[in-house]
Amino acid sequence: MNRRNSNIKFKQAGLTLIEMVLALIVLSIVVASMTNFLSSSAKAYSLVESSLQNSNKLNYAMARITNELKSMNYDYAGQIFDLAATSDNTRIEFDDASANTIIIAFAGSQLTISYSVPGPATSYTLVDNVSAFAFTYYQSDGTTTVDPTTDPIDTIVFVEFDLTLTDNGINYHSKSRVVLRDM
Repeated sequence: MNRRNSNIKFKQAGLTLIEMVLALIVLSIVVASMTNFLSSSAKAYSLVESSLQNSNKLNYAMARITNELKSMNYDYAGQIFDLAATSDNTRIEFDDASANTIIIAFAGSQLTISYSVPGPATSYTLVDNVSAFAFTYYQSDGTTTVDPTTDPIDTIVFVEFDLTLTDNGINYHSKSRVVLRDM
């Protein structure tokens, strides 16, 4: 019986050491590729999210400035808007229909809006990360500019504003022109 069993060949089940090492090398390459892919995806997601946040901040500020300018009071007796002569290319001051003084100003890297409901002004940051902001005032032809510090305010019909936000070296820019109401 012993002799008979010794002539039977058994197949070995399992892996050799070389097969195990090759499987580990292939697995390592797959894991390294997946890690690189996931890392790149996370960076792209972060960049897109930051871009969306800045675009939303820019759109909010542009809409808010537009709405505030449209609320500018028109003095029918004097045929003039209640725009202060102290307004310039980085600051605008005016009264709305409720006699509230509204000031929109750019200083440093912030665009602020202040309300004086008669009394001391309350100032709020409208948007931060501002790298450039400017108001431009136009006559009724839409091309002739007006300087409210030296020219008659009653000639202003359009107010254009240009806003640029910068975050991580990326610029987000928008420009809008508002026709002052009751003209």
